[in-house]
Amino acid sequence: MALTLINRVRAITGSSTSHTSADEVLDFVRMGARFVLSSLPVELSFPFARDSSFVNDSTPIYLDTNKLIPGSVRRGSIRCIQVPLDMAYDIADSNSLHYATARYPAFYVDGYALSIKPTPTATAVGRCQIVDIPNFTNGIDSTSTSKLGQYDGIVVKYAAALDYMGVSSYWGEKLLQEMNSTEITGKARDALQNAADLINNKTDYDAEDFLAEEDAEMVASAVQTAAQEVNRAMAEMQGGSASAAYTREMAEKAAQLFKEADRELQIALSQGVQIDTARNNGEGGVQTA
Repeated sequence: MALTLINRVRAITGSSTSHTSADEVLDFVRMGARFVLSSLPVELSFPFARDSSFVNDSTPIYLDTNKLIPGSVRRGSIRCIQVPLDMAYDIADSNSLHYATARYPAFYVDGYALSIKPTPTATAVGRCQIVDIPNFTNGIDSTSTSKLGQYDGIVVKYAAALDYMGVSSYWGEKLLQEMNSTEITGKARDALQNAADLINNKTDYDAEDFLAEEDAEMVASAVQTAAQEVNRAMAEMQGGSASAAYTREMAEKAAQLFKEADRELQIALSQGVQIDTARNNGEGGVQTA
């Protein structure tokens, strides 16, 4: 029986519900899927797209965090051309040279709202294909064994990096308890506070901020620096501390996995684009290193 995505993460990190809850690991997996989907170029996003439709402008298609598949916007069976927002009035004006007709429909995007002209009707429905990243990733649950096919391994590795961060935070809490119950030097205390700030305490540049922006490189850098601060603290603490050692070890593993996940994704994207280009050129295949 195939392991669930959550269990594959646990198998890497060795974490338990004492360190991170099942819901937290599920969120990590979903964040990993969002990381991959948001990084995929359009030509590799087709397998994860779905149809979306509307019949009038009172309920337009909202793109927001969705990714629009170019060339997929239609009014009825006719493909629409895209025009810039400053032509929105022109394509709706029957006196304009750019007036959109049922035979030559057009669309524009205003903010996140996609509008088609002439206005779609029940017999000429507006349609497009989008990658609905939030709904797609929210479809991952505790029983999911696969979601992104060939990219599942990258999703799991990214989620495992997040789980390592969770475990590091767990041991960091233990360390704070030790700090409150034992004498510790000022230099060690400062270093540990710096490590905590880098993980989640600063306004603009902590690891969690970079995670929200899905910037794996900056997350890895922040977590690695936090690990270095823990090393400095341990050097100041007489005899060291097991909690400090685990905090540092987990942070270092998280930083390494973030780098690996990003590197593997770039390789997969590069190979995928090569294959897609070869297919579009009518070639039978493509060699990859």
